[in-house]
Amino acid sequence: MSFSATILCLLGFAPAAPERLPYLAVMNLKAPGIEAGTVEAINSHLASELVRSGAFRVMERTQMDKILAEQGFQKSGACDKSECDVELGKLLSVDRIVVGDLGRVGTQFALSARMIDVQTGEILLSVTESGAGNLEETSTDLVPLIADRLANSGEFRKRWSLSLSARGGATIPFLGEELASSAAWDKEASANTSLGGAVRISRWWTRSLWTSVESGVQSNDFSAQCIWDSSADAFHEMRSWKSNLSLQTVQASLLIGFTGTSGFTLAIGGTWNYPLEGEIEQTIQRRLRTPDGKESNFELPSRQLDPTSATSGGKATSNKFAFEPFWDAVAEIGWTFKPGWHLLVRSELSLTSFYLPVQTTTGGESMFDPLEFSSYSTPMRYGDADLAQGIRLLRVQASIGKSFPF
Repeated sequence: MSFSATILCLLGFAPAAPERLPYLAVMNLKAPGIEAGTVEAINSHLASELVRSGAFRVMERTQMDKILAEQGFQKSGACDKSECDVELGKLLSVDRIVVGDLGRVGTQFALSARMIDVQTGEILLSVTESGAGNLEETSTDLVPLIADRLANSGEFRKRWSLSLSARGGATIPFLGEELASSAAWDKEASANTSLGGAVRISRWWTRSLWTSVESGVQSNDFSAQCIWDSSADAFHEMRSWKSNLSLQTVQASLLIGFTGTSGFTLAIGGTWNYPLEGEIEQTIQRRLRTPDGKESNFELPSRQLDPTSATSGGKATSNKFAFEPFWDAVAEIGWTFKPGWHLLVRSELSLTSFYLPVQTTTGGESMFDPLEFSSYSTPMRYGDADLAQGIRLLRVQASIGKSFPF
């Protein structure tokens, strides 16, 4: 023992013993009517895939044959019952055995496997995969699936995994109820694209329950529009304001989830969004028709604002700046398929409302109300905070990714 390890032991901080992986023996598959050499190759491939998973220690086939020969059991297999398989597992001094069947179902092959506790004889897990058109596809397609489900289900799931995912879907904005103090306002929001990607590290606590931390990037496009249309005996006035937005954020998420043995996954959590880059293209227009039938129009040319470089609290923005960090609630539902691959539907709803900036003229007056029609009316005054208060985002995405246990 090293000097540092000795000191730790004396202080009561003995290093934890390395985790012991279950010791596993893969028994001969039962495959009536299939050539023995082919069955042996598939059997060997299954053992190799279980080793590759990193969830088990697997006994070498030659070592198994040697021990069984010494005990009077032959490779031909005089043992056909599950009780006999358990006895063989005890002779081999392993923790678990995997027994299975290979056969044809209709025009396709099916492969099933059962993991049995040698000490209790209990079947810990039973999995079946089908769909292979020939024995070659059985080995290349079905065997990895069987091994993955044995290694990544139940108590044998690796405690840690790294996942990479890509997402695509829609951004759906929700406009708040306080866009203006007048009930004459019509408010519209249009959905657009939502793209993203993330890296996730998961920690498994039980055979089904896990927690994850995730870091990723998100890109969202959407538009918001408000129209105030008021008619009276003296005048008819229409004001419109529209913003097309592009927003990119860096995300940090914390989730807790459940994954069943079939691969079904359900997770909830929260996400913190930090603005990385954004752009707003605004169009503002005002039209007034006077009692004598004359119309006055004022339309500002479309302008682009960079909200990430504007000063919060300045005349171009509200006091609550458009793109300050905000929180999301997250929900996921999906499945794990093939070795390590998963497909999820992910939904994020912003819990924090944010505001859109309002352009101002060089003189400081709001571009939304740039003209004074004092001879005909006294326009209402709208503060910046009234123009886009309480905008929230709902993002619905399909996510596909790959997990790497470690």
